[in-house]
Amino acid sequence: MKGNTERQFRVFCLLHKYNANVDFGSAQLQEAVATDKRLTDFHMNLTSTLSGLSITQTAARWPAEDMDLYHWLGSKEAEIKQALHADFDTPTALALLMEVISRTYSRLGSGTPQTLVLESIKSLFSSVTSTLGLEYAANTSGGSQSDTLARTIIQEFVDFRKKVRTVALADGGVSKGDLLKLCDDVRNTTFPKHGIALKVWPSPPLSFFSPTTQAPKPCLFVGHQIRLNLGLR
Repeated sequence: MKGNTERQFRVFCLLHKYNANVDFGSAQLQEAVATDKRLTDFHMNLTSTLSGLSITQTAARWPAEDMDLYHWLGSKEAEIKQALHADFDTPTALALLMEVISRTYSRLGSGTPQTLVLESIKSLFSSVTSTLGLEYAANTSGGSQSDTLARTIIQEFVDFRKKVRTVALADGGVSKGDLLKLCDDVRNTTFPKHGIALKVWPSPPLSFFSPTTQAPKPCLFVGHQIRLNLGLR
């Protein structure tokens, strides 16, 4: 378990019935890590999508696919409650929650659902994860928290700049591989550590433009609902 978080260990436990024998191994642990990452990513993506919507954007007449999704959610919620009431069957509850995540992503792939549908999905996700003791980064607002986060991000940028300069000034010239690794580390480790995800998304609330092509590249900053205007030079 060295190197794994407390939440990943909790997910590992939840993937098995509390009264069942468990085979502990690297494969089972990796399953827990992957499950926790999927839950984390979904929460951040859903939060970001909702942050750009308004309750007034709900249409008077919903599309059939949103009506189907809304009623399907009700049935899944009932199934999850039944699983948890049936001797606290956490593996089944998590499997059902994963079905909700998969169907939500499928719906988002064809456009943004009605705001109330997304709110219902978020409410179900929060209710289930809270019941299971899995707390994912809550939306935060307020001067002190925002200021702290801003200072943290600025410090991370300063550290990133220092690393880039070290690579760029190294004897033997610039290593493209080392530079790309620094960029990947920021995306995969630094940002997620602070509740921020950098992802390509079909309908992002944020875009930046390459100075060479001027073509929009989808970019998503989520978690703390940070919105940045990036001017790349």
